[in-house]
Amino acid sequence: MKLMPRRNNRVITAVLVCLLFLAQSMVCPGILSADQATPFADVKPDHWALKYIVNLASRGIMTGDGYGNFRPDQPITQLEAVLLAVRSMGQSQAVLAVNGSAALPFEVPEWANSGVVKKELLYAVDKGLVVPSQKDFTAPASADRAWISQLMVRLIGKQAEVYVLSNTAPDFTDADQIPSWSIGYVNTALKYRLISKFPDGSFKPQQLVTRAQTATLLTRAEPYLTPAADQVEGPVTALSQSTIGLQVGDAIMGYTITADSYLFDGEDRRCNWTALKLGDYVKLVVDGSKIEYLAVSEKPAVAVTPQPQPPVVEPAGPETFNKSGLVYLVSAKKRLLVLSTGGQPLAYLVSTAALIDVPGKPDATLADVEDNDYVSLTISNGIITAVKVQ
Repeated sequence: MKLMPRRNNRVITAVLVCLLFLAQSMVCPGILSADQATPFADVKPDHWALKYIVNLASRGIMTGDGYGNFRPDQPITQLEAVLLAVRSMGQSQAVLAVNGSAALPFEVPEWANSGVVKKELLYAVDKGLVVPSQKDFTAPASADRAWISQLMVRLIGKQAEVYVLSNTAPDFTDADQIPSWSIGYVNTALKYRLISKFPDGSFKPQQLVTRAQTATLLTRAEPYLTPAADQVEGPVTALSQSTIGLQVGDAIMGYTITADSYLFDGEDRRCNWTALKLGDYVKLVVDGSKIEYLAVSEKPAVAVTPQPQPPVVEPAGPETFNKSGLVYLVSAKKRLLVLSTGGQPLAYLVSTAALIDVPGKPDATLADVEDNDYVSLTISNGIITAVKVQ
């Protein structure tokens, strides 16, 4: 394979893709059956919080107990909640840069008063998640819904609205039971859809918050936080049983679906790739090019992950069509082919099952296609399925 360095620097620096075939168990259409495995033995496939648990687990924010259990119904302490909030911010490098010799302004167990955990707590104070002067944090105390509303509002940086909304009666049937100090926080959390009513219209401010509920709250807070390196989102531009093409800002990215990928549709049900469609706006947690978690989501009003040096990409469509032109750049390793038509480079992902036809090479692979070759392509769902060198 020959590459042209003088052009490569100008083309698609953001495109990374490794196409693999999806395991046999994932090719049946639509929603997955109830007997599909979950990451934890005590989280059933129909658990109401499976989507949120998988999200936090795939990012390494919430883990199991060492015995394969998540303990979704176990209440969390205020200390645990603060640590999880810090980790959900995706600022590990900033946390490591914290001066760990400083004293904590509150009491914590010995295990939390050293190392990275201590730095996380100091970072929480620095970012206003905990305000020591208000004496609003007791490490071993259980976190209830009133207290967690305060933490979540601080996490998404909406403290300024608390004062405005502190004189408005919360819209709950048990509003008279909500502590006065938390009214502004509860109203703000409700405004930003971090919390919701129970079916009977109540808030239950003193109800203890479980691990499953914490995973839900932290997932709902993500749109207001800076995405971590392992989080990407955008509309689906190409789709196959092994690969999803995603438009991230103005760039096109390719990600691999494997048997270990967890996919969720817009109804929060676990599904496989056939339940997705072109144009769906999705949020991913990735490990390199591999999809750990995917969820169909609402498109945000503002793009959250703008990309530098965007390529020009060909809009994908559901139909199969042909296109011809000069190869501008080809990368067999990244399964990428860029076609120059009318002076404009158009990027495509190449299926691992694509038929490659090169004269004089009966067993041709993508590596045999070279820059400046004139090719005819067959494209389906935005992915090249056949390449014929003229």
